[in-house]
Amino acid sequence: MSDWNPVDRLARTLELFHLYEDEAQRCRDAGACLAGCVLLASAMEAALLAMTQCFPTEVARVVGQHRSKELSRPPSEWSLSQLQLVARSLNWLPSADTLEGRLNPQRAEIGDYVEVIRAIRNLIHPSIYLRECPDKTIGQEHLDLSFQVLLAACSRLSKALEEAKLRV
Repeated sequence: MSDWNPVDRLARTLELFHLYEDEAQRCRDAGACLAGCVLLASAMEAALLAMTQCFPTEVARVVGQHRSKELSRPPSEWSLSQLQLVARSLNWLPSADTLEGRLNPQRAEIGDYVEVIRAIRNLIHPSIYLRECPDKTIGQEHLDLSFQVLLAACSRLSKALEEAKLRV
């Protein structure tokens, strides 16, 4: 994909976003809640990757400010964690300032909820599932929450795109 021009790369990333979202809906219809949650987190990852493709200058500035190993690879190789870090830094998906705020539903921000769907997605790893949810099953409420978070996060990302368009 590195040989692709930026427009084709963005188009393919957005296609993947829609593929993941559609597949998650199929999982919902089939009652495959964990699989749907995994796909929705992948859709979130695709949406954030698309944002990095739309704002390469801003992303490069964040990378320069952080100077951490975490962001040392190109954005096309980042995981959802790195994409979230950049999204928080650029205020695309703000998070509460304190741990107490992140854990309080009345004070949590959209970036905090994206962290929840990332954590649910990571339950695809058996050792994490056994450690984090030994006696629980990922169910419809988790899948519904993941759909709601994706919708809210995409709304916030669209707002960031609109604001950037107004500045041009």
